[in-house]
Amino acid sequence: MGFCLLTMAYVNEINTYNSNKDQISSAVDQIKTQGITLKSLYSQLHELTDVDDTNQLLNVLGKPEFGLNAQDLARVV
Repeated sequence: MGFCLLTMAYVNEINTYNSNKDQISSAVDQIKTQGITLKSLYSQLHELTDVDDTNQLLNVLGKPEFGLNAQDLARVV
């Protein structure tokens, strides 16, 4: 009987360990995903802010997300 109680306690500890391990693994995966997203956003920010001349500015402003057409870009220059 005592052996059975020790075995059950041991099994419970193993289950707790596995559960915690899975939670940590999931959290690490989420952190990795957020890191990849952050890296992508950083490169976009760098591209948008690293403008040295008019051509680079027109290339950045000409992207569809800014909604400028050719006439708008011509007025910038």
